[in-house]
Amino acid sequence: MYKKLPKMVRQLIVLIIGVPIISLGVILLPLPGPGWLVILSGLYIISREFAWARKYIDIIEAKLRQLAAKIKDKQSELKEREKPDSGKPKNSR
Repeated sequence: MYKKLPKMVRQLIVLIIGVPIISLGVILLPLPGPGWLVILSGLYIISREFAWARKYIDIIEAKLRQLAAKIKDKQSELKEREKPDSGKPKNSR
């Protein structure tokens, strides 16, 4: 049913829903809470009908994937450091 509506109406609907959510996220930024998550949620809603918002979502997603890969690499590196040396004699003084 939603897709049967004219494009202008769909855009208006996502703006009416998305902009207040983004505004709420901006209000939540200085407070302890999920401000950025709320902003991204509103931007995602808007991106369903606007290409410019979809571009931002794609950029953010790529950056988050890069960050996740770095974290995963760092965790693997730390796990390797924590493994006990097997078969190597320790220097004892």
